[in-house]
Amino acid sequence: MTASPETDRAQVADRLLGGSVRRSHDSLVEIDWDAPQDPDLFYMPPEMITLYGTPLWEQMSHAERVELSRQEVANVFSRAVWFENTLNQGLLRAMLHQDPTSSHVHYALTELGDETRHMVMFGKMISAIDAEPYRLSKLEAVAVQALPFWYRGLMLYVAALCGEEVIDDVQRQTLHHRQLQPIVAQTMRIHIAEEARHI
Repeated sequence: MTASPETDRAQVADRLLGGSVRRSHDSLVEIDWDAPQDPDLFYMPPEMITLYGTPLWEQMSHAERVELSRQEVANVFSRAVWFENTLNQGLLRAMLHQDPTSSHVHYALTELGDETRHMVMFGKMISAIDAEPYRLSKLEAVAVQALPFWYRGLMLYVAALCGEEVIDDVQRQTLHHRQLQPIVAQTMRIHIAEEARHI
């Protein structure tokens, strides 16, 4: 006799919950937020910096290029905080209409916990590199507040997969760069590991 789709879904959720227990990270403990940063190392690979390869880039000193990478990585992680925020709102809205005793709702709540910890980690990283977070403009703030209303049914998961896949791809390209600040690499390593489970 074959299992029902609902039984299969519950088994997958149980497996994911088990994986969350075994492979969750605590960035507040695992990352040395006070470690000194090497002034010669980049915060993101030079090839990914917006001005890379332009005449202006060629005129910049190494220190100016590193500083630009610091500012740009702060922008990337600031945006990631707001993206995670919209996904969390969408997941919470979806769960209003679901069975709170089911394994897949428990896994969604576990993912919410992961995403919330990621938002804390991104904020701590921006602070640790002594950068200012990039704030949303009024128009962007309205869009961020409206997005969760569009995240209904399949659209929630399409948005999650598309957004997380883009972030994951950038992080994988960045992680192994030989000139990367260790604090950025540690942050990305944790995020990649946990998002792989979500995806």
